Amino acid sequence: MECGECTLCCTLCAVEDIGKAAGDECIHCSDKCDIYEERPQGCRDFNCAYVQMDQVNTAMRPDHCGAVFEKMTDTKVLGMLDPDRDTYPHVEKQVELFKAAGYEVVMTRNGNVTWQ
Repeated sequence: MECGECTLCCTLCAVEDIGKAAGDECIHCSDKCDIYEERPQGCRDFNCAYVQMDQVNTAMRPDHCGAVFEKMTDTKVLGMLDPDRDTYPHVEKQVELFKAAGYEVVMTRNGNVTWQ
């Protein structure tokens, strides 16, 4: 999969290298990353679960479902919820799929754990 027009990670993820807090819009992101080739290491290290999946419903693209999932380890997934959205119907299903596959899932909103 590819990011396409999705830039939700540019808002939901914290990037210590440039002092960006989780939930803050990145100053380098307009409709795409303006510094992609020179992006900070924190951005380069980001491991979007959607992009890694071979077959996934496009409803799970982060900007469509309102959550970004990152595979932190072989057994742990971090989910970051878009604070501007109230419902996450596809997100709950995806969390269950991760858990059924043996992953521990931690969900956050603006850097604060909301549920596991």
